[in-house]
Amino acid sequence: MKFSEIVEQACDLLQRTGRVSYRALKVEFDLSDDLLDVLKEELIEVRDLAVDKDGKILVWKGNAVTASTAGAAISSLQPATPQKTSVSSELHPSSLSRVHAS
Repeated sequence: MKFSEIVEQACDLLQRTGRVSYRALKVEFDLSDDLLDVLKEELIEVRDLAVDKDGKILVWKGNAVTASTAGAAISSLQPATPQKTSVSSELHPSSLSRVHAS
């Protein structure tokens, strides 16, 4: 598994649970001490998504854009379906086509 995939999965786990121990991360992702340190740096310092508690636990601090939340963010940016206005509903269809053409 690529390190970027571990970061995303750890982010998702942390977001879902709110907190996770470093020992659990080591077991879950089969991490060495060095890789755990890199993961902690990525989540705490680089992405600013978590805080360290007592040197044993990562605590979610929020507002991450992960792969799972990116799709929801993109779909919320979709334009709304145009609605008929009171003016367009009062116009005769031939007049409406001239308005759209201009």
